[in-house]
Amino acid sequence: MAFSEVQDDDARSYAAAAAHLARRPDISAIYNIGGGNPGIVRALEESGRAGKVVFIGHDLTDDTRRYLLSGTMDAVIDQYPRVEAREALEQLARAVRGLPWTSHPLRTQIIVRENLPEEVI
Repeated sequence: MAFSEVQDDDARSYAAAAAHLARRPDISAIYNIGGGNPGIVRALEESGRAGKVVFIGHDLTDDTRRYLLSGTMDAVIDQYPRVEAREALEQLARAVRGLPWTSHPLRTQIIVRENLPEEVI
């Protein structure tokens, strides 16, 4: 297992993914917790391993939608940023009014090619 801090940067993500793929021909999956997906896709494509290495990332965007459709990315964990922002603002407003914190489960959806919405959420 290997980890790299890429600071959500495409170039750093590319360099790290390319290095890991070159050193470890047995890598079967990549999980990217942040940004930098375009760099990882580039490394997978250049190594000839796009569609062979399972690639999971976060946030449904125009880019990740394209990667899902092409088969380069296998799944996207989408957390509905608009809902998260609305919940944060609601909690801040409650705090300003002196009301207690309320807890709501975050809505998370696993998106794969087969359940891909027609539009980016």
